Amino acid sequence: MGWKQSFIVEYPAYQMLARLYDFVMRHVDYVEWADYVERIFRFYGPVPRRVFEAACGTGTLALELTARGYAVRGVDASEAMIAQAQAKAAARGPNGPSFSVGDMRDLPPDDADAVLCLYDSINYCLTEKDLRAALASFRRVVHEDALCIFDITTEYNSLRYFKDYHCRERHEEFVYERRSEYLQEQGVQINEFLFERNGSSEVVREVHKQHIYRLEDVRAAIPLDAWQVLGVFDGYTMNPADEASERIHLVLRAVGTMRARSE
Repeated sequence: MGWKQSFIVEYPAYQMLARLYDFVMRHVDYVEWADYVERIFRFYGPVPRRVFEAACGTGTLALELTARGYAVRGVDASEAMIAQAQAKAAARGPNGPSFSVGDMRDLPPDDADAVLCLYDSINYCLTEKDLRAALASFRRVVHEDALCIFDITTEYNSLRYFKDYHCRERHEEFVYERRSEYLQEQGVQINEFLFERNGSSEVVREVHKQHIYRLEDVRAAIPLDAWQVLGVFDGYTMNPADEASERIHLVLRAVGTMRARSE
């Protein structure tokens, strides 16, 4: 990386990245994401009013959906990311989304009309047990007949873009470097970030790991006593996913009168 190991301090994932997350993700079109979510809402109906977003990050999508009239509750496992989301919501004034810290595998009960978990957040479930727990947990935050929309990033995407990826950029406060590696045999995507504050000799290192699931394994993890699978779509479309999909969206409907429990 070009930085001496003796100066590197290890941080948990997102503790430092939270401060630069919106800068690093500035290429993401959250308006397009919101448009796509609303397209799914309208297609399957009824259009929800109350939306629960798991792994909401810094709250950009939640703020966009709130501006469109939805009541949004966002939860993320990272305190640093939630702090950024809360600051952004406060800057927008009253009647914004609410944000709190929480693990997608054990979400607080709610009675929302829809639950979202987007931008391959569910790939952070590193084991199938975690994946099953998250999909069961999503059921606890919605009522019967509510929708669930989540997506996964695919092996095709990792092999095409992130098998050996490297970039370095300068932010107004930091220089950061990212290196990505896909360990195909393990099905693990590793994203390493190094941050050096301008004028400082200390370098912060974060390592992010994602499990790159096969679609059939994700489908097998969906508890069918809790969810009905409505659609499996290629990224940002209503077309069926295939082996060349870089991102796959799954749309579920909540079934049963008893909320499923996580493992």
